[in-house]
Amino acid sequence: MAVRVAFGPVIVLPSLRFWGVWQRHVDVARSRFLSQAVMPAVEPLITFLVLGFGLGRFVELEGGGDYVKFIAPGMVAVFPMWQAVFACTWEAWFRMENQRTYHAIIATPLGPEDVAAGEIAWGTTHSLLSAVYVMAMAVAFGAVDSPLAVLVLPVAILNGVMLSALSLWYTASVSSSNALGYFFTIGALPMFWLGNVFFPASSLPQALQTLGWFVPTTHTVAIYRGLFTGDLAWSQLGDLAWLAAVGAFCFLMATRALRRRLLV
Repeated sequence: MAVRVAFGPVIVLPSLRFWGVWQRHVDVARSRFLSQAVMPAVEPLITFLVLGFGLGRFVELEGGGDYVKFIAPGMVAVFPMWQAVFACTWEAWFRMENQRTYHAIIATPLGPEDVAAGEIAWGTTHSLLSAVYVMAMAVAFGAVDSPLAVLVLPVAILNGVMLSALSLWYTASVSSSNALGYFFTIGALPMFWLGNVFFPASSLPQALQTLGWFVPTTHTVAIYRGLFTGDLAWSQLGDLAWLAAVGAFCFLMATRALRRRLLV
């Protein structure tokens, strides 16, 4: 049975039946295996080759070091980000408004909160699969210096939940598919460029550095970079706590927004 918690207006937490929603998406994806499981590996591979080994020849990092090793942790953060965001914006909108899949699901014993959790789990699956791809590339290109890098994958699950929940919260709150483009422009692009991925954040003006602190990928990249190099710091526990707190908040808000959307 779902559990009710007081969080402003009442929020209903999902039951374990949400896995049925996830399984439904897996079954549908089997017919689109190439686009779902293979194509997400192409763009990061091209980026590794073009930036890491092309542009990287002309980039001199302060303190030395290979540019490909600098960007590898960030790429494990930002390319899975695109997968989670796309799954829980455009794909989710299509299921919610065009196919009316969500309305069919809540006609069963499952509720809106189960739909939300299933969607977030599906977005996290996309994100984790992409993280595995990019991690494999980083290892193949010699960009990993520490066995601690294996811990990137558990963190990638937390990161995927946070990004998927944030995206679904937005999707369930807007009234038109045209508004989804704003999320990519105002939300995803700053995460891509201000997350300390392709250049040190310290090179930015102070105002952008401050803005960058609120960007989720900044904290994800800080954790990944420490795990890739084996150079861990206590501050990375703060980054992990930040991701967990924001992820939990966005999960609750996504559940609330989708419940209001489907039961109106």
